[in-house]
Amino acid sequence: MGIMDDVITGAKQTATTIGKKSAEFYDFAKLKVLLAETKSNLSKKYEALGKITYEAEKSGAFADTTEIIVSIDILKEKITELEDKLAEHKNFIRCESCDAYNTIGSKFCNDCGASFNIASKEDDDDFNADAQ
Repeated sequence: MGIMDDVITGAKQTATTIGKKSAEFYDFAKLKVLLAETKSNLSKKYEALGKITYEAEKSGAFADTTEIIVSIDILKEKITELEDKLAEHKNFIRCESCDAYNTIGSKFCNDCGASFNIASKEDDDDFNADAQ
């Protein structure tokens, strides 16, 4: 019975691993679709802004574009968040100085050379121990 138990245990572990990988793949695919939809919405907002601006310039009238500009800024922030989540799935981080993506664990940006202030878990543990 020892061999059968090993086979069953191995099969359970494999099924668990496959389940986790499937969930990760689903989450990744879902993020990519959401990113594509958000970029499409951003493109439509830019098009609408251009149309409003064109019509206002053509007629010599003032066009209040504040609302559409705010919605564009919100969409751009959402795109950055989604791109960061996708990069995290690929083990990348975004440089806050130049927006380039770098491998997690890098100490400096490969594009601009900015230093990443990544505190290690040991540093956090030392800090928490000192605080107590």
